[in-house]
Amino acid sequence: MNDHKLPIRKLLDKYGILEISRKSYASLNNAVVLNDPSRGNNIIFPKRDYSLMHLAFGTILEPVNMLSLLCAAFLVVVYEFNEEETCHLLVFLSTLCIMAVKTIFEVFEESKINGIYKQRLDSHDCRIVNEDHIVHIDRELIKTGDVLDLKKGDTVGADAILVKSNNVEIERSIGQLGVKNLKRTHTKHKDIFEESDNVVLSSDRIVGGRGKAVVVRIGNDTKIAEIYRNMFYKRKYQSELYSEMTLFFVGSLVFGLLLSMALILIGLTTGITFFNAVDLTVSVLITLIPEGIPSTVKLLLFSAGSKLSEKNIYIRDVASIEKLGLVTRILAEKSALVPSENIACSYVYNGQDLIDVELAFIDKNEDSLSFLQKIGYMTKLISSSKDQHHNRAYYLPLETLGDICCKYFANHTRVATKIKDVRLKDLNGTIVDESDFKSIYVTGSVESVLKVCNKSFVDQNKKKLIFSKKMKTITLHHKMKIEGYDSVALAYRSFGKNEQTFKMKGLTFVCVYFLQEMPESDLPLVSNIFKNAGIKFSIATDTHSENKLNSSRNILGLREKFVRDDQFLKIDEPATGHIIKAEQYMNFDAELKRLFIQRDKFIIYRCNADSKSEVVNDLQQNGEVVCFVGSQMDDSRALSKSDIGVCFQDSSRICKEASSMVFNPQKFDDIIYSLEEGRLFFINLQKSIRYILMHISPQLLPFVLYVVLGTPMPLSPILLIFLNYLVEVIPAVFFSFEDPEFNLLLEPPRQCKNNAWSLGNLAEELGPIQKFKRFIRDMMGVLSNGIMYSTTILSWSIIEAGLISSIGCELAFYSVLYSNNIPFSKMFFSANTYFQYKSPDLRLADGSIIDYEEQLAIVFRGQSTYFLGLMVCQFANMLVCRRDKEYFFQRFFKNFKIVVFTIIGIALSTLIIFAPFFETFLLIKRPNLLSLLFPAGSAVLILAIDTLRKFKKKFTL
Repeated sequence: MNDHKLPIRKLLDKYGILEISRKSYASLNNAVVLNDPSRGNNIIFPKRDYSLMHLAFGTILEPVNMLSLLCAAFLVVVYEFNEEETCHLLVFLSTLCIMAVKTIFEVFEESKINGIYKQRLDSHDCRIVNEDHIVHIDRELIKTGDVLDLKKGDTVGADAILVKSNNVEIERSIGQLGVKNLKRTHTKHKDIFEESDNVVLSSDRIVGGRGKAVVVRIGNDTKIAEIYRNMFYKRKYQSELYSEMTLFFVGSLVFGLLLSMALILIGLTTGITFFNAVDLTVSVLITLIPEGIPSTVKLLLFSAGSKLSEKNIYIRDVASIEKLGLVTRILAEKSALVPSENIACSYVYNGQDLIDVELAFIDKNEDSLSFLQKIGYMTKLISSSKDQHHNRAYYLPLETLGDICCKYFANHTRVATKIKDVRLKDLNGTIVDESDFKSIYVTGSVESVLKVCNKSFVDQNKKKLIFSKKMKTITLHHKMKIEGYDSVALAYRSFGKNEQTFKMKGLTFVCVYFLQEMPESDLPLVSNIFKNAGIKFSIATDTHSENKLNSSRNILGLREKFVRDDQFLKIDEPATGHIIKAEQYMNFDAELKRLFIQRDKFIIYRCNADSKSEVVNDLQQNGEVVCFVGSQMDDSRALSKSDIGVCFQDSSRICKEASSMVFNPQKFDDIIYSLEEGRLFFINLQKSIRYILMHISPQLLPFVLYVVLGTPMPLSPILLIFLNYLVEVIPAVFFSFEDPEFNLLLEPPRQCKNNAWSLGNLAEELGPIQKFKRFIRDMMGVLSNGIMYSTTILSWSIIEAGLISSIGCELAFYSVLYSNNIPFSKMFFSANTYFQYKSPDLRLADGSIIDYEEQLAIVFRGQSTYFLGLMVCQFANMLVCRRDKEYFFQRFFKNFKIVVFTIIGIALSTLIIFAPFFETFLLIKRPNLLSLLFPAGSAVLILAIDTLRKFKKKFTL
């Protein structure tokens, strides 16, 4: 398409646009109708589905939820045929209600995170001109032929051609660095569309001026869409958490089915009925399947994302938070650490002395201050002139220096009346029209400026600039260049008001500004924090000159020289960082690459998109979890390939699409908060799992005793559903608000196995025996030393706290039977004879006889007591799980939410048990409060054991 070569009138005619006035346009083909079906095609990147329906169905269709619904449906069938109660559907409906509440809670939290990202980063309105007014529309609704209204601060929504311009300045999102002036007319047409002076591209930013532009390309036809297709890798995200949850779910399901079959076989010898066998199977599955863990993991992730968004750290992929706790290497592009505007004028050379600007103001050196006073006015003029924006990065620090000088020497400054910019070959000229004369201030490279100078200042007097002084200046320039300084030379000349032109000779050399990249003062401190946290920190940059790496070396604390091709094999310090060219690195074989990247610090320069991506891939192959931080267009491939990609608010759209996190504003040290939150997420997740898994022993033991010893069933499957969903999940979520008990960045990162498990992995094995062996091996590995589970967690939850709770609750159940005169002989090996529907009458210890309804009422009262006692034990377990190193009573009210919601859960359970309405379908009766002394004693014992253990650890240390 060569629309950019057309005259303005032909361009407007081509797209059917009528110019009504200087500010108004009208379409001859069609009016601007926002609900036009032809609109909505300006989509460059894949759309994210933010719909609530999509999120809700994704949550409901999770395997754990579907299994719970299936178990509830089986209970309805069992109760229907066994005639245990009359409100069969209420059992299923109550389960649906519980899952609906949980789903709504999860969807709300996820939509909140998505809404924050969409509002802050993924939502950009554009303005189009429609006759006498301007219409605000979504970027996706732009179509070809629209006239965009452009002003400072806008992000262009499509490729367009400028038809009106009032000093429009753009910052390209692709290719060109810095700021470019756009022109409505041009004398020389450029063949390349995106390089033409009258073209704005999608995602370009308007940094100055105002204008109108006709849209000629949208959607996949835009330049940025073409680059996106060629450069972007779709992130292949392998979640260790999802892998472990899948493995634990499958393992629990298999173990639950095997245990159920074993218990049923044992029960057949004692005469267990078919319906009781189904009831038993459902109960065992509900007990062993971790219904609350997937919801807890998701809600903990959403909570961590919300806390990060409060610090202006926006999560694009909430699942990436888990990777933050596993990061072992941070690889950053230099531009992400040292933005282009972070350049300062450190030295000024006046032809005689090299003046340290900062020391001049601190020491108040009279000679230095006198010279800075003289050049302050000139510096302010050249930095504020319009034509200098082609090299904006250099003139921003000069503007700062000019402001400082003008403010410091406020009584000695002048104000120019008119300023005009000119281009003089390789030089930039600023003509100042003052009261009695004109002056031209010329800036450029040192060699170019010295060529047009024949005078210089010596002791504040103009003298001839001799050749030796020119060579001295050039020598100093090269020396400072080696040390990493850029330079801008300044010369000037005055001429009369009546002179129409002037010749480029006879200029007076004024000074040379030496500019240096200035990283944020806290970046070396950030590097030390990474070191203490066991995280390696390296830089991969597209900088081509070794002299430009001083700021990178200072950040990493590197002092050694560059690695040459023939020197690499002589390196024998594996822990020391080194600097190398990307070409050298790419020519290394696999072993040399491994030796180089295993160093704690290194710098690779002259990188392009391929080499950055290759470095990320090599680090991952070496077993590292890589966080890549970049902001440029060619960083997108490395951003998408890394485990965590981080960019900034002002990065290009492609970078944001490839990243999983976006920082706003550009503050690299925000990554410290992210890493800390990622590590805190894992700590709080393990606390939640430790809390949730405690229910396995007190829920499973009653069914084992029911089959083996023939005792009445102390806990019903319906109460299990309420316990696992309603009472445990919500308190577990509030572990996310627990503060760290120690400095999380003083410990090494968690180890990542980089072996995401899925059911598809088993298909790789040949035979069923090998598949089963691999499954058992992976399952044992996860349980013993996984990310979510460990032997310590399982030992406490299932053996220690679990068994103590089981004993207390069992004693409470049997005390209810004993208080109702059930003979001790009938408490065992009688479940298949008594305590059933339509079972024979039972003679009590006092000689009275009760029918089956009274027998069931006693059992239901015992089950309610068991249920409530388990809540008391869980409350004590919650207090223990809150603190990993501190006593349970320390900072008790710091996270009061979890205490409040646990108490609310117990109160809700008590309300359910005591309310007459629930007796009709939950099969419960009011508990025996005196019997709760046994589980209360177990709760006290749990707290005592934990306190004594922590006291022993502290005393030993």
